[in-house]
Amino acid sequence: RLAFASRRGEDGVLHIAHADGSGIERQIGFPWHIFSATWSPTQDELLIVGGSPRVRAAYLVSVDGSEIVELHTNVLGADWMPDGRSVVVGDYVTQEVLRIEIAPARQGEGEATAVGIATLAMPPMEIAVSPDGAYIAVAAAGHQGQGYATVMEVIHITTADSAAVTTVSEGQGWVGWPDWSSNGRLAFTLGELVAGAGWPPADVWLYDAATGSLDTLTTAPGFEGLANWSP
Repeated sequence: RLAFASRRGEDGVLHIAHADGSGIERQIGFPWHIFSATWSPTQDELLIVGGSPRVRAAYLVSVDGSEIVELHTNVLGADWMPDGRSVVVGDYVTQEVLRIEIAPARQGEGEATAVGIATLAMPPMEIAVSPDGAYIAVAAAGHQGQGYATVMEVIHITTADSAAVTTVSEGQGWVGWPDWSSNGRLAFTLGELVAGAGWPPADVWLYDAATGSLDTLTTAPGFEGLANWSP
């Protein structure tokens, strides 16, 4: 199946379509815009980030549309843990990265349980969990002086209640599109802030979580980014 979103005025619609192009299986309406939709590892739920341009939240949505559960507010980025029993979100107000156990909310037994993993120096914008669940890449950004400061952090979950944060890249400009390979290499896009229309100059960078090495993959002028690993 394929999930995609559309907008109807101020509302959003989540469409579940057959992957062979034979049609729409169902449409799930929301009273807010949908900014991202990510399938669970079990493929029976979707993790949605939705809301208004000013306030957004993470939601758990069953594929049949029978349940829509709010997991956490003030969220711009979210991703599943590999086991499908919890998700990781970034709270842009407290600047925390949290792991949310979703079983209570899924089973109608109360609110989802949120556990803090790390507190960052800037609001987390994008979240990407490595395939083994040991690392979390966070693209964070915030205004600093007249520029726009950005940072790419990698959080290593060392134990159930402890984590180490490594700053992979920081400076003026912007950073985004973190994506993990199956063997623990992180690809992300690092770009400059340039006034005017068009794509800003940017390059793809690779970070190895095991060795700590950081290398630029591209160096040509112009925009090069949106890197995505094959399965």
